[in-house]
Amino acid sequence: MYYSVKFINQSDIEILADIEINLRDHYSNENYLFQSMSKDEIERLWKKKKVVGVCCFPDGDISNVCGYMLYEVKSASIRICRLCINPPHFRRGAGRSMIDCIKSKIYSPPVKFFHVTVVVDESMTDFHKFLVACGFKATTVVWGGIDSRPYRRDAFRFVFRND
Repeated sequence: MYYSVKFINQSDIEILADIEINLRDHYSNENYLFQSMSKDEIERLWKKKKVVGVCCFPDGDISNVCGYMLYEVKSASIRICRLCINPPHFRRGAGRSMIDCIKSKIYSPPVKFFHVTVVVDESMTDFHKFLVACGFKATTVVWGGIDSRPYRRDAFRFVFRND
């Protein structure tokens, strides 16, 4: 299936919160430590300075948002803050379409971004495999995990470089 990507607007926030709920329910019986975000948390992150949001939808069906990504634009890099796909759209190209959107930004002349980073909890092994398939490399272990999480597990920093 082919997915299109668009920038997030205020009317999409409710749909993004629904995707978070679907992911929480999907992972509730798994060994993952997925911590869903509320509508207010998504909106607060999205409204931060230098944070951009995109969402994807099946080609031609703009009302059917099936995933989203929030990323922070820094001086020489892009940091993915959140990437969520509605479970029925797993392994169908939705996530890759948003990753490709980011990768196109570092290849567009004049090149001003040199790499894309994302930190992922150690339990999210399927996401690790997805990032490697998209050209990312695990470069660093983040001991103790991501600071905002209540648990203390390790995480991995993945980097895609414009080499």
